[in-house]
Amino acid sequence: MLWITAALAADLVVDVRGLDSDAGQVFCALYDSADGWLTEAGVEQAVSATPAGLAATCRFPSMPAGRYAVSVLHDANANGAMDWTALGLPKESWGVSRDAPAVLGRPSFASSAFQHDGSRQVIHVR
Repeated sequence: MLWITAALAADLVVDVRGLDSDAGQVFCALYDSADGWLTEAGVEQAVSATPAGLAATCRFPSMPAGRYAVSVLHDANANGAMDWTALGLPKESWGVSRDAPAVLGRPSFASSAFQHDGSRQVIHVR
């Protein structure tokens, strides 16, 4: 039975596009449920990538098929955190899978989730 699970696992690759610069790092967080969505406690896996050409690629190795959502932060100043304006708006680029909209609040897990089948995901940061 173990070989069946291994056969269904594939790298989950996320191409991040639209970065403002190649400074800092891009952090990608993988979630497998709405519980804890967009919180540190809910992260299933986290990886980072170095930007190049205003893009980056995050790779989550050997992920089983399933429903996931990914959030992305371009930490351009490399301080390890999202920076906010005095009004509570993000100063750094961010995005979520399926480029789910953020209308009067955060994008939902349901609008960001996708079925992982081995195909690449693309996230355009805002």
